[in-house]
Amino acid sequence: MLPTAGSTREHATGIWGTLLAWCALEALGRACDPADPDHAAVRLFEALRLREPMANAFAVLGIEGEQRWRAAARVRAAFAHAVWAPGAATPAARPAAVYVWLDDPDVAWLIDKHEHQGAHYFRKEPFERMVWWMALRALLAIAATPRPDLEAARALERSLTERLRTAEAANWRIEAFLEPPAPPGRARN
Repeated sequence: MLPTAGSTREHATGIWGTLLAWCALEALGRACDPADPDHAAVRLFEALRLREPMANAFAVLGIEGEQRWRAAARVRAAFAHAVWAPGAATPAARPAAVYVWLDDPDVAWLIDKHEHQGAHYFRKEPFERMVWWMALRALLAIAATPRPDLEAARALERSLTERLRTAEAANWRIEAFLEPPAPPGRARN
């Protein structure tokens, strides 16, 4: 999740700074609306116009160029689409509307959503990064317990693995990714 092992000090500082920005926005969201902290966090992000200040702060922490804007977009997207986050619901229980996150301009940019020969695709590595970033809340919840719940960690790992396998089985094509799963014993088209 936080690939700091073997990173330069500057790179690790940027990663931890992004995590700190996420934590601050989560705290603000919870303080403003404990009943719906994710929605409150997004409202605050937009109302306070935090994208540019975050991107500038990330630049000071060593995140350069476009990556500083991507970091700010990831922070916002994690709250805007928290219902899609791994661990938030089982895939069978998630309504199709949960996938609206793919239409969010930030998410589309972060996963490199693009069109090729009339079909829409996204790229593997940026999608994997986004899926792991969306799992941040669940990872922190597991880590916050006095004794980490190994079954919760395994369940989260299964959820992440399933999402990545589903995307790979769809050949990174959005339309196929959004199709409901095929009934057991029947292959997907």
